[in-house]
Amino acid sequence: FNRVRNFNRHQESDSEATCYRRFAALLEVLLDGTGITMIDGEKACKATKMNNTINNVYFEIDLSRYGRKIDLILCTLDRTEICSNEFKKDTSDDSVILDQQSKNLRTNASILRHVLYPLNHELDTTMAIDLIGTNGYLYALQLVNDDFYIAKPVSQLLYPKTRESLWLFLDTLKALFFFKVRCCTSKEYRSHLLHRIFYVQQPTEQTWS
Repeated sequence: FNRVRNFNRHQESDSEATCYRRFAALLEVLLDGTGITMIDGEKACKATKMNNTINNVYFEIDLSRYGRKIDLILCTLDRTEICSNEFKKDTSDDSVILDQQSKNLRTNASILRHVLYPLNHELDTTMAIDLIGTNGYLYALQLVNDDFYIAKPVSQLLYPKTRESLWLFLDTLKALFFFKVRCCTSKEYRSHLLHRIFYVQQPTEQTWS
């Protein structure tokens, strides 16, 4: 127990990259072997690029053609986007936190509308993470009536800073396993997303030629 790492290393001055790295280590273990990949490093979300293109055409505006840059996107092996996740440092201003929350909701709405729902109408819900420093939450976002969305908090997330707060991590672990089950083993995701992973992984005659 005395050898547990990262306790007492947290500082209010920790950068966004540091906050993300510590939490990402949990997700890497959690998602290992599931066929879900973690795309990080401020990569552009394809769904938001598609959304901007549509808005530019219909409303004659000039939104970016490159899509929003996201801290962490979870995808299948063939890069089908599942959800967007955002991370900020502990000392972020309230306005920055609200901007991140809004951005994350709108990005996941784009993923639902332009990626998941078109694959199959049963894929009308996704789950995502929003984290500030060592605290955050897991939420679900559902598409209803084509263009309306309902967001609902699922669980608070907490990364323990000290041994004394380790017991608080139990609810976070339960929430993360629920997140994994929802993404990997629910009927809708298994039948309409994960089968795409299966076909990507299978060797062909060309593979061995």
